[in-house]
Amino acid sequence: IRVLLNTFFLSLTLFLVGAGATLYAPPISAADTDIFLNPASTSGSTRPNVLVILDNTANWSESAGSSKKFDVEKAALSAFFSGLKPDGDNPSKFNVGLMLFAETGSPNNNIDGGYVRYHIREMEKNNSTALGNLISNLGINADKGNSASYALAMHEAYLYFKGLDSRSGHGKKKTDSGKPESITDPSNYNPGDTGVWENGPAGVMKTVSSEYVDPTKGSPCGGNYVVFISNGPPDKGENTDAEAALDKLKGKLTTDPIKLNPKGEQANWSDEYARFLNKNGIQTFTIDVLPASNGQGPDNTMLLKSMANQGDGIYYAVTSSVATSYTEQIKNIMTRIFDQIQAVNTIFASSALPISLSVRGTNENQVYLGMFRPEASRKPCWLGNLKLYKLGVPAGQDQVDLVDVNNA
Repeated sequence: IRVLLNTFFLSLTLFLVGAGATLYAPPISAADTDIFLNPASTSGSTRPNVLVILDNTANWSESAGSSKKFDVEKAALSAFFSGLKPDGDNPSKFNVGLMLFAETGSPNNNIDGGYVRYHIREMEKNNSTALGNLISNLGINADKGNSASYALAMHEAYLYFKGLDSRSGHGKKKTDSGKPESITDPSNYNPGDTGVWENGPAGVMKTVSSEYVDPTKGSPCGGNYVVFISNGPPDKGENTDAEAALDKLKGKLTTDPIKLNPKGEQANWSDEYARFLNKNGIQTFTIDVLPASNGQGPDNTMLLKSMANQGDGIYYAVTSSVATSYTEQIKNIMTRIFDQIQAVNTIFASSALPISLSVRGTNENQVYLGMFRPEASRKPCWLGNLKLYKLGVPAGQDQVDLVDVNNA
């Protein structure tokens, strides 16, 4: 906008000066304007990819007023996802998937972490309805995770987003295989959708491979996001394995663990994983469902806040201090998160820069520089800035130089 306005004012100035008019010249200052963010189009290449990690452990059975957390979350999430389908002929706006904490014991293997219950798919009519129905039909005992392995679930989310070999997702009976029977309502399932595995008919895993289908392949310019929904504190038994797994990915820093206050969950590695995912283009939002004010509650809340902070997302809490029902709170929070995700993915400004040998455009004492950051995963859409500097004399110097808004 500033570029267009400056161009307009320059053209107007030349016209009026040529006509003999006297014109007040607006002050010129430096600026920094984001351009070339992800395009506004909701075509397949730009839809954001959202993975919801839902705590399905025993904490789910705790009371939430006259209901249980399990029933409140099911009602809210089922209604929300069913309502994500576009209106009329409008294009779909999101790709969404669901991860649960791993179930162990026959017929599953005993590897804790997370597994993809619903592969990230376009939220068109059938898939939106199918995901809502799947959540409606989850059973508080039939679909209970073995442990709240926060960090190892974040580890599995990273492997999934990057299309790498799974750690805990294979060997699980309910991992989305791409077959109609792998979700609850086959009548609303698109049989053309593949599941999470790279090989085999309809995405079914071959016995020699546990490699994930890259869920971002169909949306290379869309952002990638994790929405982590917690019902209570994580299990401490995962800490050693999670630390080793993060270190193997070269995501552990010498300053780790991240300092927390209160520090009861400081040894958990999920916030370090959120930082690592963010570095690799995956943001993390967290939802704390009915956080406790005593016991491990404050420690878990601090951990979830740190995950959101390190993941460049936002922490939200569902509490009794809000007048609306717990179900409505969750729906409203999900709406806010998805609205923010959509806003990030729809800011786009087309611009043109004058071409010169130095890739620099100038106007009076203004100097424009187009600067771009190559996408970490070599995707075709690059983020960038249009930098507006000016020619000036910095403090302590006696010659004109290129300076910023602070004359530095």
